[in-house]
Amino acid sequence: MRNAINNYFHQRMQLVRTHAACGAFKRDMTSLFMLSLMLTADEDLAETCLVSSLDDCMTMKFSVNEWARCVLVKNAVELVRPILNVGVPTMTCSANIKPTLRAVMRLKSFERFVFVLTILEGYSDRECSLLLRSSSRHVMATKVQALENFIANLKCTTARGPQLEAAQLEARPLASMPQLAN
Repeated sequence: MRNAINNYFHQRMQLVRTHAACGAFKRDMTSLFMLSLMLTADEDLAETCLVSSLDDCMTMKFSVNEWARCVLVKNAVELVRPILNVGVPTMTCSANIKPTLRAVMRLKSFERFVFVLTILEGYSDRECSLLLRSSSRHVMATKVQALENFIANLKCTTARGPQLEAAQLEARPLASMPQLAN
């Protein structure tokens, strides 16, 4: 009898954890996807990272609210494998994103990870260096470089914004703009 009660409570706790995981991901889906998108700079990879994080959180025995972002970061690091001073900025996502997000996504992968983790997510330089398997000194130097590049990207993106909108309006046929067609 006692064993049956223990099994019942164990099954009930699993159900509660599963429900908590679903609730956390439902509440924080946009935030988690944006974190994944900023880290991966690729919509498909961001979706893969988010789904694998959901799977991982379902198997964990810790509080999902505390671990969802950590698991997502760990999965993004494994998917992208950012390496110091390697690669060029890659961004494969829709053009309909805000300038600040575009500026983050235009950073090189290692810069982007350092920027997002230390500045946006509040990780210490030491925690970031452990996650990215780099020295704290490299993380600190990369953080400064990432901030400079982010500002340059943001200036570039916002300067092009009005020009792009004007060019898009000129490129559209008059019939596609009903407010101007009459």
